[in-house]
Amino acid sequence: MTSSGKDRLDKLQTAFRDDIAKIAETCVKHEGGTQIEVRHINAAFEVLGRLAFNRQPWWKRPELVVGLGVGIVSLALQLPGYAGNLLGSLSAPYVLAVTVFSWLLIFFGVGIVVFGWVYARYLH
Repeated sequence: MTSSGKDRLDKLQTAFRDDIAKIAETCVKHEGGTQIEVRHINAAFEVLGRLAFNRQPWWKRPELVVGLGVGIVSLALQLPGYAGNLLGSLSAPYVLAVTVFSWLLIFFGVGIVVFGWVYARYLH
């Protein structure tokens, strides 16, 4: 990344932090919260900011890889119910196809979660 690109990214991150601090202060004042709650809100958005401004490719970002894997597994677990509702009464080949596809998605999703965990733990 060039120097000017780095400077722009730093300015954007600073503006993001300032805006989040203002939003947190406003929310807490409106809801009658405490300064501790402001710090919690700022910390949560700091994590989101780090994720948003991370310039690594998606496969080098374990939190995205694990989230993708969990999303695929949850989709696979919902698929048989949705297929039955969408297609009406299913014949045996359709039930078998949906079941096999669901298991493949679960296997793939768990593999992605394991990859993300191994990458974060040992390769990062």
